[in-house]
Amino acid sequence: MCVIWKDLLQKIDIVNKAVQESGIELCTTIKLYDTLINHFHDTRNKFKIFEGMAKNLTQSDYKECTQRKRFDDEVVDNTVRSLNMSASDKFRTQTFYVIIDRLFAEMGKRAAYATLHERFNFLLDRSLSSDEIISKAK
Repeated sequence: MCVIWKDLLQKIDIVNKAVQESGIELCTTIKLYDTLINHFHDTRNKFKIFEGMAKNLTQSDYKECTQRKRFDDEVVDNTVRSLNMSASDKFRTQTFYVIIDRLFAEMGKRAAYATLHERFNFLLDRSLSSDEIISKAK
């Protein structure tokens, strides 16, 4: 968990500090958020790398806990089929993907910045004629 969160929080901190700078433009904020989303997307595909880094730090593998049986909802021939997943797969699907997917969802809430930029970017665009500015302002 520490290896994963270190990577994620370092990137979030960089973007957070940049966004809080005075004088930052909205288009720059949007670009920073896009790079953060892309980083999350790339991170989602690098589970094995993070797992390897963590194993090197601890010189150990997953600790096996008492096994609780989990059953999926599908009944085959009147018997319930149990899920057999390795500890690595359980961590990847039940923890790692959940973290990354939640970060994606939270970044989706920042879509309002793109809407604001789309509506008001004409105020900063000096290449527009006065007729185009009037049209966009309406």
